[in-house]
Amino acid sequence: MRKLVIMCAVMVIAISAPHPFPAHYISEAQAPIRELKDYSVVELIDYYSALYDQDPALMRKVAECESKYNTTILGDGGRAFSVFQFHKGTFERWSKERGEPLDYKSYHDHIKLAVWSFAQGEKYRNAWTSYVAIKRGGEYSFYSKLLKKHFTVYCKLVK
Repeated sequence: MRKLVIMCAVMVIAISAPHPFPAHYISEAQAPIRELKDYSVVELIDYYSALYDQDPALMRKVAECESKYNTTILGDGGRAFSVFQFHKGTFERWSKERGEPLDYKSYHDHIKLAVWSFAQGEKYRNAWTSYVAIKRGGEYSFYSKLLKKHFTVYCKLVK
């Protein structure tokens, strides 16, 4: 009887305790207190950063530099889209590698795929010029053969 009372007390505490940000989630299968669709862009970045064991400050900074958290912005001459500025071909290829069909028009799926890709290592991370700029101390210059234009990207992570 005593074990039952203790278990019930623990359950009441767990259910009624304020919900800390979902950094404690181990998998997406565990349902958060509210639906993921109700999370802001920054909350989703933090959620997936915890899920894939990535630095949330780095992920937020890359998103900020890429789009200023804009979910509908078109960049790179109209070829890149959403928060992390994915090109459609890259998005589709990486979704397939991840093993899950993701929706190119969903900023939620863009965030999920971007953070997952960072967890895969430098090969994927280096696809973002803002990440390369961060790695190089805040600035990265390159020439785009496709656009026949020189670019300099400024993005610095301050901790």
